[in-house]
Order: sequence, then structure tokens, then C-alpha cells
Amino acid sequence: MTSRDLRQRWRRVGVAAAGLAAAALWGLGGSAGAAPVTQTFTTPGTFTYTVPAGVTSLSVTVTGAEGGSTTNAGGGEAGANAVTGLPVTPCSVVTIVVGGTGGTGSLGANTGTAGSNGGGSAGTVGSGGTSGGGGGGASEIVQNGTPIVVAGGGGGAGGAVQGGGSGGGANGVAGTSSSAPAGSPGQPGTTGGIGTGGAAGGAGSTAGDPGAGTQGGAGGSTTVANSGSGGGGGGGTFGGGGGGGAVSSDTGGGGGGGSGFVEAGATGVTPSTGNTTPTGNGEVVITSPSAGACGGPATAPVIVAEPSFTG
Repeated sequence: MTSRDLRQRWRRVGVAAAGLAAAALWGLGGSAGAAPVTQTFTTPGTFTYTVPAGVTSLSVTVTGAEGGSTTNAGGGEAGANAVTGLPVTPCSVVTIVVGGTGGTGSLGANTGTAGSNGGGSAGTVGSGGTSGGGGGGASEIVQNGTPIVVAGGGGGAGGAVQGGGSGGGANGVAGTSSSAPAGSPGQPGTTGGIGTGGAAGGAGSTAGDPGAGTQGGAGGSTTVANSGSGGGGGGGTFGGGGGGGAVSSDTGGGGGGGSGFVEAGATGVTPSTGNTTPTGNGEVVITSPSAGACGGPATAPVIVAEPSFTG
């Protein structure tokens, strides 16, 4: 065999080795056969998530936050949307927003604060009154500034004994109440629009506010001693209305739950209303089929030294 033949054979070996090395490096980036990877967001606030390389669909479960309770009633439970096929763009960055639970109402204090990301605050009370609970905030996944999955927050309880309405994966649920002089319940956000506020129980109290876009309405207030204020509406694609304030030592109305949404291109969608897990704050769970890296350093070429042949 001539030296020229040896050189050609060595070059072919070098090319093959370079190809095997590149294939090994690609496998480290999350190619077929990699194990699914799940990431869970439970703290109220805004976060980012980078879609792994090569991934065009995610499995997600988005749950809103519960409405705040009060002395003798629970806040509305959260809505949720489970999606097995959410279309995404590889290496794009999506925004995750986790809703916060509404504040708990209490006797003689205005503690029914709004849950973060859209919950409405409870109304205020007079001497000896019991404040309603704040509405829970929505949780969502946002892509390019547009929400693609939303789960509604629960409405806040009416002070002191009327429950808030549940948030929805689709439509929310109205709060609860009795007849005047109690405050009327807030109505839910639906797939078609905001919820209206509950009527006031009588002179000295105010009606709950309607939802305002994604924001839950504030609960109605009362200046009448020993009477309850309305619970705040839950946040969502459309916010729930706040419950009305009460008079004559009666109870405020519960706030309505917020509504949810899933983009039309998603598959395997299961909306639900009145979820008891998780409790309190909202939650977003994302499962990717792999963990391929995006934007990593360029791979250096594989250099195979060519020996010197004589003859």
C-alpha cells in the first residue's frame, strides 16, 4: 500500500471519529429517549421558563389561587386547566404567573386583602363587623405577551358566614348569600365576560364591584355595626364580581370566582372547577419530554492529527 493510500484511509477514519463525537454531543442535548423533566412553580409571582431545544409541545397543569376565608366560611376553591399538548416554540421563553391567595377576613378588622394577579379586595366594616375574604389571583402561562393557559382564582368568603364562589378552568362559580339584609353574592367570570357585583343589603352598605377585565371586583362595604362586608371576586381571564355588603348584623355576600382559558391549538384539555389541591396559593406544573439545552457554546471541531508517511 502506497503512502497516498494510507493518507486517504486515515482521513476517512478521522471523519468517522468526528461524526461519532458530534453525535455523542447531540445526545447530551436532549435527543430522543431522554427522560421527561418536570418543573413546578408554587410561589406567587412572575417567572420565566425556557422551552428546551427540539420541544414543540408541553404537558402543563395550571391552578389558580383560593379565595380568602373568614371566621365561619371558606373562600372559593381554585379553578384549574390540565393540558397534555400545549404548542410551544423550541428555545422560546414563556412567562409563568402564579396567583396568590386572598387575605383572611376577621372580626373587627379589614384584613381581606386581594390575592396577587387579579384578586379583588374585601369590603371594609364598621364597629364589631366581620370583613370578607379577598379574592384569589389567577395563575397563567403567557407566550409573546398573550396568555395561552389561565386558571381562575376563587372568590373571597363574605363576612362572616357566606362562602366564596370557586374559580374555573372555564367558567367560575357565584358566591353564596342569603336574602337582604345580607349582601347578595358576586357573580362569576365566565368564558363570555366579567361577573357582576352583588347588591347591597340596605342603607349603610354598598354593592360589590363588578369584575374589571382580568381583575376581580372589590367586595361591598358596610358602616353598620356588627355587619359583614362582601368578599372580593377572583381573578381570571374575566374577573368575578365582589359580594355585596350587609346591614342589620347580617352577612356579606361571597365573591364570584374568576374564569379560565386555554388557547385553541392545545390538545388534551381538562378544565376543572373547585380544586382542593393545592390549597392556598396557585401552582403551575410544566413537564417537557426532554431537557435539551438552548443557546449553549458552539461545539469545537474535532481535530484528528494526520501522521506522516514516507515512501
